[in-house]
Amino acid sequence: MTTIKELVQKLIYTRKQRGLGQGDFEGLAGFKQQQISRMEKANDMKLSNFLAWADSLGYDVTLVERDSNQFTEAGHKPSEPERPVNLIHQILGKSSAENEK
Repeated sequence: MTTIKELVQKLIYTRKQRGLGQGDFEGLAGFKQQQISRMEKANDMKLSNFLAWADSLGYDVTLVERDSNQFTEAGHKPSEPERPVNLIHQILGKSSAENEK
């Protein structure tokens, strides 16, 4: 699993590669230089700040689901997807047992 510190290091690297100082973010992401300095030193931060900072550098942040086998091997059972509700049966007042027939 990637840590927030590793993600922050990537943003710092990108900022420096682009020749941007911490003060340049006042116009880009609305952060003051002091805020960027604190965020770069922090081991944790608000998700909204991280997303704004990443966005200002041109990054999209996405979640990628791991292989579900990892969860079963680690003793975690993946949740089963919910069964879609059949609205017609619900409107007609049929019970869920009758819906399964």
